[in-house]
This record gives sequence, structure tokens and C-alpha cells, in this order.
Amino acid sequence: MKDAGYNYNTPLDAANAPWKAEPDTNEINTAKADMACKEKIDLLKTYTKVKYEKEAELIKSKYLPTFTEDKEMYNKRLKNAQAVLAK
Repeated sequence: MKDAGYNYNTPLDAANAPWKAEPDTNEINTAKADMACKEKIDLLKTYTKVKYEKEAELIKSKYLPTFTEDKEMYNKRLKNAQAVLAK
């Protein structure tokens, strides 16, 4: 954005600026520059990758023990059901 003459601190600042209800030329030009910048640095791909990694870490640390216990319980039930059906 700085290369286009704008001064925002983060990639989200332009979109979160206090714009008017009806977009004017300044807002439209800012939006175009903002999107060009985001595409240039591949922000969506980077953001999605980082978000996925953080969510995967959270799931693994917080929910993996529960998933493991559930899997063991269902495997035990499946084994018991298979034994009953085999008779």
C-alpha cells in the first residue's frame, strides 16, 4: 500500500477504515490499491495457511485426547458387535 501512496499499518486497516455509507472515488481507489497489494503479497493464501496451522495445533492440543478416547470406544463397540454377529 505504501508503494501506492497509502499509509496503513496492517493489511486489514484499509478495509476497516471509517468509510462513508456511499463509496467515493478515494475509497474506490483505496480498495483497488488494497486488493492489488493483497494479491501481490498473496495475503489470502498466507492467511489461510497460518490460520489452518493454528487451528490444527489447537485441535490437536485440546481435542485430540477426546477424539482418541472416542475412537477407542467405537472400536471396542465395533469389535463387540462383530463378535455377536459372528455367533
